[in-house]
Amino acid sequence: MIFIFTISIQYLHARTFSDPGVKLEGVTINSTTNINTQNVVKDPNASFSIKIQAVKGGSIKANLSKAKAGEAINLTLKNNGKNKFKTGSLTINNGAVAVKGENNQYSFIMPSGDVLVKAEFEGPPKTKKYPKGKITGSPHNWYAVGVGDWVYFTNANDNSKLYKMMNDGTKKTKLCDDKAYNINIANEYIYYTNGHEGNIFRIKTDGSDRTQLNKEDSSTVKVADGWIYYQHPWGYNRDMKKMKLDGSDVRTVTSDGYCGIYRIIDGWIYYFSGYFSKVKTDGSGKQVALRINYSDINIEEEWIYFTNRDRNKNICRIDLNGSNFSEINNEESSSINVYNGWIYYCNKDDGDKLYKIKTDGTQKSKLSDDKIGGINIVADWIYYGSQNKLYRVMLDGSNRQLI
Repeated sequence: MIFIFTISIQYLHARTFSDPGVKLEGVTINSTTNINTQNVVKDPNASFSIKIQAVKGGSIKANLSKAKAGEAINLTLKNNGKNKFKTGSLTINNGAVAVKGENNQYSFIMPSGDVLVKAEFEGPPKTKKYPKGKITGSPHNWYAVGVGDWVYFTNANDNSKLYKMMNDGTKKTKLCDDKAYNINIANEYIYYTNGHEGNIFRIKTDGSDRTQLNKEDSSTVKVADGWIYYQHPWGYNRDMKKMKLDGSDVRTVTSDGYCGIYRIIDGWIYYFSGYFSKVKTDGSGKQVALRINYSDINIEEEWIYFTNRDRNKNICRIDLNGSNFSEINNEESSSINVYNGWIYYCNKDDGDKLYKIKTDGTQKSKLSDDKIGGINIVADWIYYGSQNKLYRVMLDGSNRQLI
């Protein structure tokens, strides 16, 4: 038995019918009739979904979660922190649907079907990261700075000339005859003063392209964010200045008399000017950060480690907000370096020997019987001067080597 009946509809979603006897707007569908309705107008009241693919580094928001064909859909792309929308990466159905807009505001016309919205966000351009001077340890970059498998250092065993070698001690090479101090590295150049308070030079890490950048005595040099910060060490003109990495665009940051520069953190320069002070890198916001009576100082993360003149130059610490003061040891100390939860220092009460102690004041131990001067830490080696020579030992005091 065959039933004949009529369907009274005007709009139908796309699918293939092979139902015998179905009458579609005057067409009788029998057992041999196939009708693909893709060319049939779809229901104008139908809504289609708008799906947002999960993304890292940002977010995408649509003004609607469902929409009818022909509706305008607005998209807002939001960056997350330093990540930014990657231009040209926004697609609807892998590029099948046109999208227009700019400045993280975009739109498209809803097609007759579901859509999937995709986009990419990316972080700042990846460049080779070099330490900003001696990022861990003493603010005075006297001896050594490490980059990757190499260490660049002032060779006290060769009249303080600039050298490099592999971290394993091989391939030791002289880069130039300058007496190099205040060593910083950025963008494949070594920045240094020629002498303790000499002019600033730069040279490539392979020893080429040596260039003099200024003609004034300079000290406490720090390189950060495309600028060289330094001070004039003598007389009344001890302004803190900055210049671009090629020596151009010299500017005065502040005129505070003596301005020993310690660290540059989040756009602030921490320096000495009678008190422990700070100023923004553009010269604004100058203020006394803390009124502490200190000698050596080292800033690591949110803590200031210093030798306290009010307490026999014992090592103390206090946070950058001036709270949580504590005393770490009870002996006269100098040349403090903070690295991976330890403080490495010269113990003046024990004949200037090399010691270490945990930042909480525990586990004090002597590392060397050498009478030491300044300290730098590079790639788990402690570099120090002793009797006009440069040595290094591992962080536990073992494997003493003359460089």
